[in-house]
Amino acid sequence: MDTFKAFKSFSIIILAVLLFLNIGFFIANQSAETTSGQTLEQSRDMRQLEETNERLKTQQEFQTKSEREEAYKALEEQAMRFVHLAFEQNVDEYQTRKNEAPEVMNEELKERFFPAEMYGQGEVETSVSQEEFFIRNGDINQEEMDIIIKLNHDIRYIEREVEETSNVIIRVTFKHENGEWIASEMIEMK
Repeated sequence: MDTFKAFKSFSIIILAVLLFLNIGFFIANQSAETTSGQTLEQSRDMRQLEETNERLKTQQEFQTKSEREEAYKALEEQAMRFVHLAFEQNVDEYQTRKNEAPEVMNEELKERFFPAEMYGQGEVETSVSQEEFFIRNGDINQEEMDIIIKLNHDIRYIEREVEETSNVIIRVTFKHENGEWIASEMIEMK
């Protein structure tokens, strides 16, 4: 009977050990599945974040381009105003243009293009045509930008009834002051 009792005790010990090993393997397997599931969830979350990031980068790029385009457009419009104020002259509009000049150019350029109270006693009229504006592609948020402007300057001598056209290329420096681009320097290029 002792053999039978020993066999029974030995069998119970073996079953208990196997049970504990089985429980240990089960817990280890559950941990591995949980870790694996967490890794899958984390990688899915990571992919979603990367996709969101790319979408936001694309959105920012397009918004930045349109803001840049608006800023370039404002600069080009101011350059066009400058050209028409500086190079188009006639008796009837002289004072109006002179009054508008401070919105577009600094005092030095205003004195250069509008030196007197009256304009040339009606002897000469000038106009511009075929203007082209070249703005360097760069950071529009700078305080100062140069624009190359190419135009035809048409001069008409009224008394002699003579007309001349000159090709003009100038570089105008605009400074950003109080939310506006103001022409601060003009250099004629040869």
